Amino acid sequence: MDQIHTRAIEALQPFIHLANSNSATSPRFIANLITNATSNPHTYVFAELLETPTIQALRSPNTPEEFQGYLTLLEIFAWGTWQDYQTTPNLPSLSAEQALKLRLLSLLTLSATLKPLTYKTLMDALSISAPAELESLVTKAIYSSLITARLSPPPTLPS
Repeated sequence: MDQIHTRAIEALQPFIHLANSNSATSPRFIANLITNATSNPHTYVFAELLETPTIQALRSPNTPEEFQGYLTLLEIFAWGTWQDYQTTPNLPSLSAEQALKLRLLSLLTLSATLKPLTYKTLMDALSISAPAELESLVTKAIYSSLITARLSPPPTLPS
């Protein structure tokens, strides 16, 4: 697991570097940085980025309203789940890449907290309507080394 964590931190380093650079002064720059970090297919940890003073500057009462939700969004990517995103008002819309990433991270959280994981439980928690879509997500999580899993499709009823 240490090698996986090391790779995850290495993938986040360019974003931490940008957050600590002199050019990271405007809320728009910070919002774009958060969007890029959460969209990147190789980043899966965000706490280190969240801790940077530049990112924390979004807590300022002087931050324009259009950028205030980005800090909460990054907190959800760091510690939350898909359901947290769904129930938190005034957050930026997610791109397809961000939605996939947040579902993958939520799958990781669910796999650590719920046993056994059923198709229905996962589909409900991740707002997925088709078993094939869930299977694709689980497969992506396995190949990304986020989880170790075995899929057991639900039994089908005879016609």
